[in-house]
Amino acid sequence: MHDTHDLHEPPAGEPLDRALRMAFARTPRAADAPARYEDVEAIGRGGMGVVHRAHEPRLGRDLAIKTLRPELADDPEMVRRFLREARILASLDHPAIVAVHELGTTPDGLPYLAMRLIRGESLEDLLARRKDPSEDRPRFLHVFQSVCQAAAHAHEQGVIHRDLKPANVMIGPHGDVQVVDWGLARRVTSPPLSTSRVTPAAQESRPPITVSPLGTPAYMAPEQARADDGVGFQADVFGLGSILCEILTGLPPRGGTPVEALRSAAAGDSAEALARLHASDAHPALKELAARCLGADPAQRPADAGRVRAEFDACLERIDCEARQAQLDAATARTVAQEERKRRRLTMVLSSVIFALAALGTVLWAGAVSERSDRSDRAALAVDQALGAAAALRVEARAAPHDDEAAWQRALDASSNALQLAQSPDAPVVWRRRAETELELVQEGLRGARTRATERKALADATSELAEARTLRMTDCGLSSCSAAYQAFLTDRGLGDLQLPAAEVARIVKDAGDVGPLLTAALDEWAEVCSRLRCGQGPDVADVARLAAAADPDAWRNALRRTITEGDAAALRDLLGAVDPRGLEERSLALAALWIDTDGRAEQGELWYEIAALRFPGNPWIHHMAALDHLRHERPAAAAASWRAALALKPEVPAIWRGLAAALVDVDAAEAAEVCRLAIGKGMKCSKLWIELGRARAALGETDEALAALRRASELSRPHDPEPFVHLGDVQARVGHLAEALASYEEALRRDANSVRAHVGLAEVFSATGDKQAAGTHLAAASSSICRLADAGIEARIARLGRAGLPADGGE
Repeated sequence: MHDTHDLHEPPAGEPLDRALRMAFARTPRAADAPARYEDVEAIGRGGMGVVHRAHEPRLGRDLAIKTLRPELADDPEMVRRFLREARILASLDHPAIVAVHELGTTPDGLPYLAMRLIRGESLEDLLARRKDPSEDRPRFLHVFQSVCQAAAHAHEQGVIHRDLKPANVMIGPHGDVQVVDWGLARRVTSPPLSTSRVTPAAQESRPPITVSPLGTPAYMAPEQARADDGVGFQADVFGLGSILCEILTGLPPRGGTPVEALRSAAAGDSAEALARLHASDAHPALKELAARCLGADPAQRPADAGRVRAEFDACLERIDCEARQAQLDAATARTVAQEERKRRRLTMVLSSVIFALAALGTVLWAGAVSERSDRSDRAALAVDQALGAAAALRVEARAAPHDDEAAWQRALDASSNALQLAQSPDAPVVWRRRAETELELVQEGLRGARTRATERKALADATSELAEARTLRMTDCGLSSCSAAYQAFLTDRGLGDLQLPAAEVARIVKDAGDVGPLLTAALDEWAEVCSRLRCGQGPDVADVARLAAAADPDAWRNALRRTITEGDAAALRDLLGAVDPRGLEERSLALAALWIDTDGRAEQGELWYEIAALRFPGNPWIHHMAALDHLRHERPAAAAASWRAALALKPEVPAIWRGLAAALVDVDAAEAAEVCRLAIGKGMKCSKLWIELGRARAALGETDEALAALRRASELSRPHDPEPFVHLGDVQARVGHLAEALASYEEALRRDANSVRAHVGLAEVFSATGDKQAAGTHLAAASSSICRLADAGIEARIARLGRAGLPADGGE
């Protein structure tokens, strides 16, 4: 085998794939004979490598030699991973992380690692031999403590393991612990791909993007199972929680086949594991820590392994303190009992000497002392039981999904009851302090749950409101109302003033928490809407884009925004052509897809949205925006498919149901009506759903039902929303109810003076009634208000009115 120094660094400027092939394909020198290692014997085989035991005679020691599997030698990605594992292990210096002695190549050109040989058994094997999860628990908890320390050291160096599980924890004959198999490890501080510029040639040579989860499904974090971008330290925190769960309950978080476990992991389903934790006889603090580590949302877990280590150390200290306190209480109780017995005997002796009346009084006093002692014991037992119940309810509340406030209230009631018992004159003071501590923990948890519930409601409200504004983009002729909806959404959240200083914009977005990204997206989308409005119909696109840039300081996205505000289509094409969309992060790809067809290249927008949906299938808003783009460019079948994908992820958002119905109206009106009925049946009070139900009924020839649905839509609509009245007028005009249609269109214009559809509808009604002058006036208003890239349907109606000889200026 070759020494490490035979591995040359990749030549400057050459791709890593080529450099790795050169490094591992060189013909070995004869002087580096494999005889350096003796008695080589395969002892293990994994997905990427083979581990051998080998004797190194120069120092007289046995080592573990890990080589890449021969069938993977021609795979640059596998070679890259193997080399990355070597470099990562070499950078980690911790007693619980296996040390690397050498990196080299075999005579066959396979890379190898020489490492310390770990003699012992895996934690997986030791746990499997237990008869009961409580057996030898303190020993395994100290093993877990060492695993936390190793993972914490890796996280401090910016490294995540990505496959923490009992099988990757080795325990030596002297109790030494080693975390092994770092083949999936990576650094989380590497620069994002979106910061690099890729040449067209490099783009052509890249393989297709494939997303597959790496790790072991039974122990895998949900975001890792979904192959989400940005998997970070919390994925390892989930792995640590999985190990602790198996130590406490005897089973990993998920069972079943690997495919079943992977599906369960991707769905974030840990209910069975949490139930087992709750039923375990382990200390409540340990169960609570394990439950938080297994949270479906990474934000609900401890931030990194260092935090887990600190909390676990605190748990052990608490358990130790409670054990010592229990021993002290027991010893104190024994001493008190002994003293009481001595005093009683003395009293009895004295009473026999003194007169009978005094003897009788002494006996009664002794009985009172005994009764008081018994009351104290009973009070302590009652408080102990009440505290146990309160702690169990607190663990259950913390493990409950979505911060169940009712669960926290049950825990609060139980802890308050425990404190009330502890405040009894008969209860020892030590129990009162414990009850006060338990109540403080529950109160802190309840405050956090309420805060998170408030934040979730704000996010849900913002999500729903923004979805409605987005859905108004379905036709360019509704863009005036769409712009107003975006402005109202942002004004309600402090961003309605286009002259706000950049620092203030950044502060508002930061303080908004999870709503912040929605604010930035809304500013970008509003700017794009403004770019398609006629001058004077909405804010200047540059003013809105300036706010978006202040909210999001990313250099590449701001370069994209500048090309838009400057109207430089060539610069936009150059900027987008210089990057590989497969390497852009989620926000950059969504923004590029939003803007790319502003110069009329609809097919390019469709392609970028398709890439975005393939790369980020778990983002419902990418599917939603892609559907809007499809519908605006008259691709209803593609729009329906995208909305179905969005609906699977966000079934609680009415705007997505409305979008799906709108896409289906011209394809399958009966199905569109059914979609609306389903959504309305779920209790969604949304005027837009009734609009689509009315359109579907009209398409099916059910005029009375259509009119009833559209009237209901008008009742539910917001004061400045013209859309229900426009569609109501369309149906009324179609069946000859011209007076009613006239009133509906006029109400639409009262709500939005720039409504193109209302002007066109009025032009058609006045033309039918012979009032050419009024018809021409509204035709002129429609022609001056219509934005560029308007939908074909409204343009066709305007063209028909023009062919009818109406004057464009409203004159005779």
